[in-house]
Amino acid sequence: AFLAPALPAFQAPSVGSLLPPAAIRSSQGFHQALAPGAVSAVAAAAAVAYAGQFGSRRRRHVRSNTSSKVTLQSLAITSPGPRSTSGACSCHGGSHLSAEAKAALERICEAIATPGKGITACDESAGTIGVRFEAVGVENTTEHRRLYRQMLFETPGVDAYLSAAILDPETMTQKDDKGVLFTEALQARGIVPGVKPHLKPYVLPGTDGETVMQGLDSLAVRCKEYKAAGAQFAKWRSPIVITATAPSDMVIESNMRDLARYALICQDEGLVPIVEPDI
Repeated sequence: AFLAPALPAFQAPSVGSLLPPAAIRSSQGFHQALAPGAVSAVAAAAAVAYAGQFGSRRRRHVRSNTSSKVTLQSLAITSPGPRSTSGACSCHGGSHLSAEAKAALERICEAIATPGKGITACDESAGTIGVRFEAVGVENTTEHRRLYRQMLFETPGVDAYLSAAILDPETMTQKDDKGVLFTEALQARGIVPGVKPHLKPYVLPGTDGETVMQGLDSLAVRCKEYKAAGAQFAKWRSPIVITATAPSDMVIESNMRDLARYALICQDEGLVPIVEPDI
C-alpha cells in the first residue's frame, strides 16, 4: 500500500463520546483496530491520464518558484508519440471528452494531489468493517458505521492532512448529526469525496483461484448517482493473485481491460478514476 508523507500527529476524538459505552471494550483498542489506511496522493496524480493512452509515458514536473501549489502543467501526461491502433479509437488520448470535461477532471486531480496531504481509504464494506467491529466488541449496525465515519471526518485538524477520502457507497448517502451529507461536510473542509464503485471479486472457473472484479455492467448508472451525491473521483480495485502458476495471461489482460473500461466510464460521467491493480 502507498503511505502518505510523515506528518505531525493530531489528536483524534474519543470514540466513547460517539458510541454507547457498553458497545466498546476500550476506545483505544477500537480506534487502533479500525484506523483507515492512507493512500498516497501520488496515485491520484496518475489518474489524470486519459483511458486509451497505453504505453510508456513521462510526467512533466513544473512547479511555481513562489508557491508549493501543484500546477495543471505538473499533472499533464505527455504521449510518447503516434502509435498504431487497430481500427478507429474514439477514446484515444481522451478525444471523446470535451475541453471543459478534461479541465474539470484536471482540477479534481490537482485538488487530490495537494502537496503534503494524502488520501484516506475509509471504504470498508459492511461485512469487512463488521469483522473489525466484532474484534472490539461493537455491534455492526448502520448507525454505528455512520458514527464511526463521522468520528473520522470530524477529527480536529483533519483537513490539514487529508486531500481526499474514498467512501463506501453506503456512506455517500449518510449524514452527520447536523443533517449534512458526509460528501458536503467533507467538501466544506476542503477534502475531495470519492467512492468505491466496484462490487465483489469473482473467481474465474478453471483458474488457480484467480479473480476479476464485478460491477462494470451497471457502472455508468451508479457513477451518475455517485456524482449527483457529491463524489468527484472513484477507486476501482482489481486483486491479482500471485502463486506458482498465477497470474495467467488471460486474467492479467481481463483485469487490465476492465480497469481501462472503468476509467473510461468514470471520465465520461465526470469522475476522476483511480486505478488499483492490487497485487
